[in-house]
Amino acid sequence: MKKLMLVALLAVGATSFGAVAGDASKVALPIKVTGEVVEANGNLMIEATTAGMSGDEMAFNFGAIAASGVATEPMEGTFKITKADGSAIGGTKIAVGLSEDGVDQAATTELARETGKVTLNYAIGTASAELASAKEINGTVTVSAKVEASTTPGTFTDTSKKVYVVLS
Repeated sequence: MKKLMLVALLAVGATSFGAVAGDASKVALPIKVTGEVVEANGNLMIEATTAGMSGDEMAFNFGAIAASGVATEPMEGTFKITKADGSAIGGTKIAVGLSEDGVDQAATTELARETGKVTLNYAIGTASAELASAKEINGTVTVSAKVEASTTPGTFTDTSKKVYVVLS
């Protein structure tokens, strides 16, 4: 009876966490591959490169945060800027910053956003590179969250920020 209960618990546990269940001797894990074909031209491209993020979006999930008024440890995501045809970035100056609600914040590398009683702090950084010869520029976005002690339990979402790149 105990073995049967253990097997039942393992089966429920495996399926509740998104695992693929098989039989006693065989199981198969699906593989999903996606991508976007773009023209091989001189257009700029930006791609999230942190494991677990899709290339066209940065997503940070803090999970459960205690309403303590103490900021979380920062989470970091990475991205890269390239040209679609693989050529050098070129230009004489590149501006990489944060935009808020679709408005580029000139030379802004840090922004804060209050969502109810949750404060999110964003910071961005890029590696310096010689634009005339660099084929890739790497950067990071760092986010931390602070939940006030008087916050009612619930979820929060902020989709107001974007990383922008201007080449001149």
